[in-house]
Amino acid sequence: MKNLVLASDANDGPKKLEFAAPATTVSGEFYIIGDCPVVSVTSLANAERGTYLVEQVIRYARNNGVTFSEGETVHWDSGAKELTNVALGNRPVGIATKDVAASDEVEFKMFEQAGPTGV
Repeated sequence: MKNLVLASDANDGPKKLEFAAPATTVSGEFYIIGDCPVVSVTSLANAERGTYLVEQVIRYARNNGVTFSEGETVHWDSGAKELTNVALGNRPVGIATKDVAASDEVEFKMFEQAGPTGV
């Protein structure tokens, strides 16, 4: 799994849920299904049921040039399909687990449930 950094509970392994794919999904990519931030375990066709990782610490691409401070809220820009620190118009999906320079991927702990779109 290219984006998984570590499991949230090393004794039990990664937390997983099964969902119907909201669209064609790619293994290792980040999605929000309903209100649940997830990472697809396998590539799936639209509506195909499959396994997704939830509540994990992952490393993922973020909006180019954006920096994060440890503990800062990470938001999902659904239009650009990338992570950002901009709340306006984007849903909170996790917390940065360490400082992130503009050239790095963001490492963050996925929330159990994505918050409402920021206004």
